[in-house]
Amino acid sequence: MSERFTGWRSTFYEMLIPLYEEDERATIDRISFWLSVTILPIMVMVHTTVAWIFALLGSRPLWFTAFAGPYYIVAAIASGLASVVVIAAVMRRIYHWEDIIEPMVFKGLANISMLTTLIYIYMMMAEQIGALYAGPEAEFLVSYEWIFGSFSGLFWGMTTLGLIFPFLFMLWQAFKPGYVHIDGSAVACTILVIAFWFKRYMIIVPTLSIGVQQVGIYSPTWVEIAIMLGAFAIPILMYAIITKIVPLIDMEETH
Repeated sequence: MSERFTGWRSTFYEMLIPLYEEDERATIDRISFWLSVTILPIMVMVHTTVAWIFALLGSRPLWFTAFAGPYYIVAAIASGLASVVVIAAVMRRIYHWEDIIEPMVFKGLANISMLTTLIYIYMMMAEQIGALYAGPEAEFLVSYEWIFGSFSGLFWGMTTLGLIFPFLFMLWQAFKPGYVHIDGSAVACTILVIAFWFKRYMIIVPTLSIGVQQVGIYSPTWVEIAIMLGAFAIPILMYAIITKIVPLIDMEETH
């Protein structure tokens, strides 16, 4: 890019690649590999820390649990890979990268997201069985409201439409050799991401609204809704700007 432009744009791209020399492909590949490896423990540390913020509050029902760390990590992997599928499908359609982002890429990502979604459904089932049949009174009350009470519509909608149906679609696709439905995978993964977002709502609100230590009945204000919409809009805007500045697909050097 620095060779294609002149003036400030050429200077800008040169600043992004300090000390770069031609024919450094092997070095770049090695750096990319180790960065990919480093991301894995960072992902575990970040989501375990978030989980412990909740899990170490013993007074809050359904938060105080020993498997909160793995629970959150599995959700992060499933929703993160689903987000990658959605973004890749959108960029593939916009820029006509059908020959660059091959269909099997989507199938591979969807398969891993499918497996982690299944593990998450199992963990959620284990959580609710423990709370309903052997949990303390507060956990029983929250779990009962999840499954049978005031939050049951949201819970079962999130579980069946948001988790089970996308899982079944990706499972069906996984057992068809050589077949992948890119648009179907993108739709299933979009639903999956939305479902995991609603699950975060289910983690917070019922626990603070029901039980022996109620904080109160929660209803979002317009300020909170605006903050939420901004939290979605800002990363989308940043990503759109970056795609206009930084090439998303590896470019060949011109000699």
